[in-house]
Amino acid sequence: MAILWLASFPKSGNTWLRAFLANYFANQPEPLSLEAVHGFGFSDAQAWPYREITGGRSPVEMTEEEIAALRPRAHELLAEASADHVMVKTHNANGNADGIPIITPALTLGAIYVLRNPWDVAVSYADHYGLTLDQTIEAFNAPDLKSAATVNQVPQYFSSWSGHLSSWQAAASIPLLTIHYEDMVHKPHEIFGKVTHFLGLPPDGARLDRAIRFSSFKELSGQEDKTGFVEKSRHSLKFFRKGEIGGWRDVMSDEQAKRIADNHAPALQAHGYLTASGDIREGRGN
Repeated sequence: MAILWLASFPKSGNTWLRAFLANYFANQPEPLSLEAVHGFGFSDAQAWPYREITGGRSPVEMTEEEIAALRPRAHELLAEASADHVMVKTHNANGNADGIPIITPALTLGAIYVLRNPWDVAVSYADHYGLTLDQTIEAFNAPDLKSAATVNQVPQYFSSWSGHLSSWQAAASIPLLTIHYEDMVHKPHEIFGKVTHFLGLPPDGARLDRAIRFSSFKELSGQEDKTGFVEKSRHSLKFFRKGEIGGWRDVMSDEQAKRIADNHAPALQAHGYLTASGDIREGRGN
């Protein structure tokens, strides 16, 4: 029993990846419902393992130190859900909280990391959390960025945008597949094919094609219009807003875009989002 982490900074495409995987493993003739997609695997933010360990205490009734001490056992409960391995969504950086690993090494099989250009992430993040773009840009630069505990979720430790990325890429002991949101849009068969290969699944072109179609933005957005989606925040009109590349240019000023570029230049250049001369390539050259 072990955990395969589906990792990303918030609003980077984690739900799209999970929708693909849910449809791929279900292998049904029709798209899975959003309810089924939401129920695929686990999230490490869920409160239920901590409630089970403590006899029903809510995360808001515990200190962050108490939650940190319980985290390894909570991860054990997630891993015990399968004799093989389980897939667990995380928005946490791969670091420590109160001296305890946020991603439990002994239970980690590997990770798939979804990376999206931070300009589009910022627009979606601001909408999801009810922030202005300036507040979001400032948050993206904060190494201690985190979410607070709620009745249903434990705190999540995001770090800065580039800090989150580097925390996962620096973890040499974890087998890691990094996929880019923009490549998922432009060449889905290649990228999702890499995902299935990373998982050790035999090639199956028809199944791959079907799962890609069933998890398309059009399909997911259309379902949300009809049934809603439990993961939508109270600040947003929709969870699946646009899904496009470069939409930030319609709402973000040049000065705001430059602040993001300046704050995270090394990581952006390393992943093709920024040229050496500082030009933005949010589509990684596509």
